[in-house]
Amino acid sequence: MQITHTRRPTTSPTMTYRLPVWHGWAALPAPTREYGGLTPVPFGFRADVHIGAARDIGDQAARELAAVLADCSDYQVHGTNPYGLAIVAGRLAVLLGR
Repeated sequence: MQITHTRRPTTSPTMTYRLPVWHGWAALPAPTREYGGLTPVPFGFRADVHIGAARDIGDQAARELAAVLADCSDYQVHGTNPYGLAIVAGRLAVLLGR
């Protein structure tokens, strides 16, 4: 008798979001659409959020981005402005309770 096991990846699949920057603020690609035009992260996936050189994020955009990331297993925020990176990551951490 032979037992075979399915091969599983060692890391979770990752979804990448690149947010546009508008006058120094991280924005959503389509703010008039549901979730700002972003596809919600499926349960168990990881998320990479790229904010470029953004210095801040608006309250409504942060809430909608948090709704998109609600089911992710882990997320990371990437950017080129350390101050903006800390602000955006901090707001998302508060909204997601992590």
